[in-house]
Amino acid sequence: MNFRKWFDTYCIPLVCLLGAVLFLTLGVMKLVRIHTFPTTTAVITRMEWVTSADPDSADTCDVYVKYTVRGTTYESRLDDYKSSYREGDTLTVYYNPEKPQEVLSPSLVGPVIGIGLGALLLFVGGGMTLRLVRTRKAEAEVC
Repeated sequence: MNFRKWFDTYCIPLVCLLGAVLFLTLGVMKLVRIHTFPTTTAVITRMEWVTSADPDSADTCDVYVKYTVRGTTYESRLDDYKSSYREGDTLTVYYNPEKPQEVLSPSLVGPVIGIGLGALLLFVGGGMTLRLVRTRKAEAEVC
């Protein structure tokens, strides 16, 4: 089998399955962190708009929060932005107990989208792989 035929046959299912593993892993990891990390109250100290160099891409906003863990105050960038956030707002955040300077927002939107996309890619890649296996089996029986 030449490379071009192999690529056309196996590339899309392989990419789908690898993407599924990546998105499912990242989504589940964040959910686990949210359910196992302790919480603290944080105050939004500043919001910085980051202009994209690509005119087709949207600008983003980095949100910084200040919070205290075991008597030490930290200021860290939050992993989430919502248009309702304002400087001075108070919110509950999750922090890494081993590295308190790492903070996560309580939003489940990212993990849910990641898990949903991973499940979709798993369905598509798995279906294509199953079809390939059945086709190869049928070809082997004919010969």
